[in-house]
Amino acid sequence: MKTLPLFRLLALLLLLPLVSSCIDDEYIDPDDDGDSRDVLVGTWNCVESEAKIAFTVKISKDPGDADQLLMENFAYIGMGEFATAVLSGVNLDVPEQVPCEGYLVKGSGTMVNHDQLTFSYSVTAGGDKTDYNATFTRR
Repeated sequence: MKTLPLFRLLALLLLLPLVSSCIDDEYIDPDDDGDSRDVLVGTWNCVESEAKIAFTVKISKDPGDADQLLMENFAYIGMGEFATAVLSGVNLDVPEQVPCEGYLVKGSGTMVNHDQLTFSYSVTAGGDKTDYNATFTRR
C-alpha cells in the first residue's frame, strides 16, 4: 500500500522538469543598442475577435520618447493615425488617449513571444464604448 503513493511522488518528481512556461523569454533580450522596444518594431497583422476583422498595425519607436512606441492604425483608427504605448517587461500599456479626432482608446497588451502580442482595449467613438480583444501576429 505504501508503494503506490511513493510511486506517484517519484513519477511527479521525474515529470516536473518537463513542465515549462508558455511565454518565450527570448523577447527580453534587446538588440545591440540595448533598447527593448526593438523586438516590437515592424508590421503586424491584427485580428479583433469581437469585430471579427483583420487589419495591419505598424509599430515603431517614438523618436521623441525613449520609453514609448507608436502604433499606426491601432484599433483600426486609420493609417497615418498613431496611438502610443509603453513597454515594461512583457507588458504594454496603452494609456487613455485621443489618437485622432473622434476616438478615445485605452488598453493593455502582453508579448507572448517575438511574433505574437495579445491586447485588450476599449474604443470610445461617438459616445459609444466598445471593448476588444485582439491578437497581433508579426508579418
